[in-house]
Amino acid sequence: MALNSLIEKTVQMQKQILMALFLQISVPLITLLIPLVYFFYSIIFNYYNQSLTNIAITCLSTHGFISTIVMIMVHRPYRRALFDMIRRTNKVEVREESLKTTVVVFVIN
Repeated sequence: MALNSLIEKTVQMQKQILMALFLQISVPLITLLIPLVYFFYSIIFNYYNQSLTNIAITCLSTHGFISTIVMIMVHRPYRRALFDMIRRTNKVEVREESLKTTVVVFVIN
């Protein structure tokens, strides 16, 4: 019985990671492939539309940002690490060791 529940849990985890990877793969397809198809289309058919070109350039330039956000959202360890970093309170401690030198020490809990 324990083996069957372990196998079911493993299969469920594999499905979750597969779905997360599919989401991560979809980001380059949307942010890179679609604008590139438009660029090739506009070159081949000599089609010029400034608005579509601007949208395509914007999609290309947001690839890294969107990929990072998707990675953080779909993978629980990255999400937890980010939230832990945000929740931390940084304390700044100022020590005067001499009249000429001031030392600033950052203490991270």
